[in-house]
Amino acid sequence: MRTEQIPTIFRLKTIYYIFPFWIVILLCLSSNIMPHDLGHFIKSGEIMVENKTILSHDIFTHTYNGLYYINSGWLSHVLMGFCERMGGLKLLIFLKTVFLLFTIGIIYHYYLEDDKTL
Repeated sequence: MRTEQIPTIFRLKTIYYIFPFWIVILLCLSSNIMPHDLGHFIKSGEIMVENKTILSHDIFTHTYNGLYYINSGWLSHVLMGFCERMGGLKLLIFLKTVFLLFTIGIIYHYYLEDDKTL
């Protein structure tokens, strides 16, 4: 079957260009961070900014004695706390949108670069 006979919407090149938009729609509409988790992250960030130290134990839940706690998301907590303090929830939503658009820009850059080599 020749490429001209395939409808434009089903061509592989078109699917590559539409795919990042579906990723953004799924990421924006799915609730990756539940509201109670968002509050936990923001409050953890505020506490770290106030104390100028990284939390070495979970202050909101009970942890077992001797259990090693790894605070792997400390930077995102600090950024969320800082952004919430500066602009509230609207700034957090705006930054999420900006990061997603930045990610799409990177993906399109690689697609267009790959398209030139073909």
